[in-house]
Amino acid sequence: MLTGIIAGLLAQGWSAEQAAAYGVYLHGLSGERAAYKRHHPGGIIAGDIIDAL
Repeated sequence: MLTGIIAGLLAQGWSAEQAAAYGVYLHGLSGERAAYKRHHPGGIIAGDIIDAL
């Protein structure tokens, strides 16, 4: 999941450092949003993170 986010940012022309930093941020934020929607932080799957992006 994280690799795909970073790869997408790199494909858009972001520098490796920027893509890594922003990709980690987006991944974490999406995980938090997915957990909030499910009301259970331990019960999310990768598809939930995709939906939260």
